[in-house]
Amino acid sequence: MIDIAHFILFLALGAGLVSIYIASQLYKQNKLKCILYYIFVLVGFNLITFAHTVETFIKSSTANDDYTSIMKAFFAIVMIILPTIRILSAYLLISIFHQLLEKQTPKWVQYFFYIFLSTFLLAQISYLVSPVLQLKIQYLSSMSVHFVFFSALFISLIFFISTAGKIENKKRKSALQWFGVFFLSYITLQLLHRVGDYSGILGLNVQMIIISCLVFTFYITQVLFMNKFFNYYNSPGIKESAIDFSILASKFGITNREKDIIKLVCEGKTNKEIGEELFITSITVRDHLSNIFRKTNVKRRVQLANLFRVNLSRKDKT
Repeated sequence: MIDIAHFILFLALGAGLVSIYIASQLYKQNKLKCILYYIFVLVGFNLITFAHTVETFIKSSTANDDYTSIMKAFFAIVMIILPTIRILSAYLLISIFHQLLEKQTPKWVQYFFYIFLSTFLLAQISYLVSPVLQLKIQYLSSMSVHFVFFSALFISLIFFISTAGKIENKKRKSALQWFGVFFLSYITLQLLHRVGDYSGILGLNVQMIIISCLVFTFYITQVLFMNKFFNYYNSPGIKESAIDFSILASKFGITNREKDIIKLVCEGKTNKEIGEELFITSITVRDHLSNIFRKTNVKRRVQLANLFRVNLSRKDKT
């Protein structure tokens, strides 16, 4: 059974690397901070998957006595690294949820995670002076990290899903709700697995099969649907009572060339693609965008797109 878990984790690791590649391509196209943060999250999850893969490999290739002695040293390292990754991943995911909703991450959330991570790391350093208690205390510290990880994400996801339901753009609302429900389901299954782990209900072999299947499903979902999610997220929403695009452009003093660039930004084009279509350099596109950002008082492309594309009639697009 442990061999099966090892094989599934190996496949999951490959799918995880593919998901990082897809996310990096999306970041090149959209330059959104939330995608950059998501790449960091995927890298962190891949490191956790790698640790589980190493664990199953050691389990399947060593005798029980050797396994115990090797895993004692392995866990001494992993119980510091993996909880740190989980703390950082929780903060990044909460930031991603807020950015997708175009909201600022509250300062107190940042401070909480900074303090919690600093406390955890200081505790781990202090435990090194007492090798006898080290593993036991690290185990308890890992439990506290899991508690914060799951609690913070559950609360954030409930807020995320409920807020996404108020968005008028149907495609964007659907994409965000799907994203939220997917993560809520994944986190719930992870929590159930952890409960089984800490309570001793599940044996090691069963634990490894469950976690390998969960991780594989997570990464395959990323590979299959990540592009589709961002296509839906970036899709323009047309309102029947929308203000005419030209009137809005005139309000901000937008020139005809800047109008052309805004329309292409709304279609998700990169600076290079916009330059090729308008026969100008990407540097010129960048300069135009700087002027547009200043006139409209926005800081990011996604904010600009959201400001104009809901007001962009089909006639103006063509």
